[in-house]
Amino acid sequence: MKPKRWISSNKRREMSARRRKDFHFYDKERDDERAREGRELESRVEAILLGMVAEGLIANVVHHHRNSQADTEGKDFTVQTRSGTQISFGITCSFTSYKRYFLKHPGQECLWIVTNQCDDEVRQMLVQLFERVA
Repeated sequence: MKPKRWISSNKRREMSARRRKDFHFYDKERDDERAREGRELESRVEAILLGMVAEGLIANVVHHHRNSQADTEGKDFTVQTRSGTQISFGITCSFTSYKRYFLKHPGQECLWIVTNQCDDEVRQMLVQLFERVA
């Protein structure tokens, strides 16, 4: 079976319905928008974690840079609890990415955070993660 090629969704209208089955389509603008949402979510979670450090709930937090070794291993953040345990985890705002995460990074922790969740809900998710893992 011949693998499907990825082409821009702009070209979808130019081809017949019969030929469309041979291609996967992507939308560059939508992909860029989702990437921007992900970066904003990471900034928001980082602010929440830094607030938890200031309150003394956790000892330290490291936000791994994009495309760093830790990031390619699925680790967006590494948190050190007050007991000294280090917990690394990823975050995503896409349920599809959340499902794929565990196939790509088995044994790693990930949080699926919807963009309309308030900071208190995200904070509660983080606390539950730390209690579960530590």
